[in-house]
Amino acid sequence: MNRRSFAALLPALAAGLPALAEQNGLAQTGPASGAAEKPIETGVYPGFTPPAEFTGRKGHSFFHGMLPTDIGCEAHVSYLAVGSQHEPLEKHQHSEIWLVREGKVELMLDGTSHLLAAGDVGIAVAGTMHWVRNAGDTVASYFVIEVGKGTLGH
Repeated sequence: MNRRSFAALLPALAAGLPALAEQNGLAQTGPASGAAEKPIETGVYPGFTPPAEFTGRKGHSFFHGMLPTDIGCEAHVSYLAVGSQHEPLEKHQHSEIWLVREGKVELMLDGTSHLLAAGDVGIAVAGTMHWVRNAGDTVASYFVIEVGKGTLGH
């Protein structure tokens, strides 16, 4: 399957992840309705380029809120400087999908390390212990889609 075919499947995958989490007893707790969260609207969201020089992580959230089906959704891009880690080892009640844009990242999923390069996709379904770090000698960047039933929170 090529990237274009996979990208066409992302909306269906994102829509199905909350049901998978609920089936496995990992459903998002919180209000049944996303009334407190901003609705996500159909549209185009501008990109982001980090400064030429930075340390650690720089990122940009495209949107964060609720889809009309009471599914929380957030999309962002992260840039990691050489050797930087995005976040500590953790798990969430929502699922996360990573699409590596440039560089190399190490994605740790439930104690197993995976090396991802540009074009590779990784997923941590709700409840998976995970972390990600730059594993290359250049800046690494990747897109993240987070989805879960109800509002999303870390």
